[in-house]
Amino acid sequence: MRPLRHIPILLLLLAALTGPVRAAAVSPGHRERADRKKLCEVFDRIRRMYVDTVDTESVAEEAVRAMVASLDPHSEYVAAEEMERFRSLYRGKYGGIGIGLLRLRDSLVVTTVAPSGPAWQAGVRPDDRIVRIDGRDAIECLRHEGPEVLRGEPGTSVTVEVVRRDTPAVRTCRIVRKQISQPSIEGRCLLDSTIGYIRVARFGQTTLAELHRAYAALGRPHDLILDLRGNRGGLLRQAIGMADFFLPKGSLIVSTRGRGVPDAEYRADRAPQFPEQGRLVVLIDETSASASEVVAGALQDWDRAVIVGRRSFGKGLVQRQYPLDDGSALLLVVSRYHTPSGRMIQRPYGKATDRRAYYASSCPDSVAGSPFETLRTGRTVYDGGGITPDVIVGRDSTAAAAEAALLRAQAFQEAVQNYLDRSRKQLEHDYPDFSAFEARFRLPEECLNDLFRLAAAHDLAAEVGTLGGERIGRRLRAMIAQRLFGEAESARLARDDDPELFRAIEILNRWEEAGAPLLVSPASTLPVQ
Repeated sequence: MRPLRHIPILLLLLAALTGPVRAAAVSPGHRERADRKKLCEVFDRIRRMYVDTVDTESVAEEAVRAMVASLDPHSEYVAAEEMERFRSLYRGKYGGIGIGLLRLRDSLVVTTVAPSGPAWQAGVRPDDRIVRIDGRDAIECLRHEGPEVLRGEPGTSVTVEVVRRDTPAVRTCRIVRKQISQPSIEGRCLLDSTIGYIRVARFGQTTLAELHRAYAALGRPHDLILDLRGNRGGLLRQAIGMADFFLPKGSLIVSTRGRGVPDAEYRADRAPQFPEQGRLVVLIDETSASASEVVAGALQDWDRAVIVGRRSFGKGLVQRQYPLDDGSALLLVVSRYHTPSGRMIQRPYGKATDRRAYYASSCPDSVAGSPFETLRTGRTVYDGGGITPDVIVGRDSTAAAAEAALLRAQAFQEAVQNYLDRSRKQLEHDYPDFSAFEARFRLPEECLNDLFRLAAAHDLAAEVGTLGGERIGRRLRAMIAQRLFGEAESARLARDDDPELFRAIEILNRWEEAGAPLLVSPASTLPVQ
């Protein structure tokens, strides 16, 4: 029985010896080493022991994608073959032939041709149909490769076969690709004698330079509408530069806070280019995200602009690009944006986020988070994801759904194309510039009737009734002008059917009653339209 006396002592000694080992096993460093070892071991077992030959590159790609997908909705892995498309989106240029395309039924229609660009020099003109690309069916090429099928390194060539209306012969054009500019600013015009309008589609490397040129071309108006609707973001530095364009030197524009990178603040570092007494309205909607929210948030927090539209998307996570050895890259979220008042832009998300559902949803305008104060007049603004406009302009969801259905069925596009096929030469003769078109063009009855016929063929007569002939006629007129003259002036024709733009014009025209009171505390509110 004596040996039993020593059991408690032995248990204590064993606990003392194993205690530190147990603590080490759960320490973060040990856990991370164990996780890395597990990954390598599983990969090695699959490579050596799996019953069939394994494409290890494919296994590694899928593993990386799965790891990144487990983090947040905006961290992303970009494969090597995708990187060129990713870079070209924001650097403002790409290798191509300088055309715009529309897939219309079983045709690939050329909608625009850059003057003096490669396609123009090869003889391609608007309304031509491309039937083959490098000997392959054009529609099949587009289906499998998308618009990238005509892009490539400058100096390389592509052969397209085109058909022109009323010309039976197929023309073969060998086109040498060149560097093509892809502007960030897709629309600018004077809406009347005093109000300027600039639409920014994305934040790329040339956005700020384009803003300076567009503003100067408009005559530096003191009343300006900055349209950021549909702008999903881009380069932070360009967004900071745009806010700098409007804010006094030294103004805080945005700050970033993260775990593995230093906190940072970005301020306006030069005098504003927009006049101090200038009146500014910014348009946003549920697809305005990231860099566009940085601009809208800074201008709202400094009481510098009236924000009009609908609550923005709520993308406030800062990505940093980490190139990998094989040409791919990891776009990893490293910090969060905060507006000058301290608001966090990012909408809430779960760890197991369904990315498709996340991007398809929008922040309700009614959701309010914690209150913050603007920096000049002390107005109350809220976080909780996205930027809530000072003036909320609700959507006519019934009309929007009807118009979307007609666009999906390509009734609008086909009616416009049919009309241009018949009448482009006469239109170009009668309306040499946009001003002449705006002043004198009247939509012919045959074009409107063609739209009605196409809609009926798709069982969309009810949608036509919802919109009405007058609104449909204005839409067709604007689309014809866009095909003839580009997007720069098209906002002037669309404003009657654009409630956010209409409200912005009203605010600027009645600034003392409808605009200025929104920028003082307590904040005035306007009813939803």
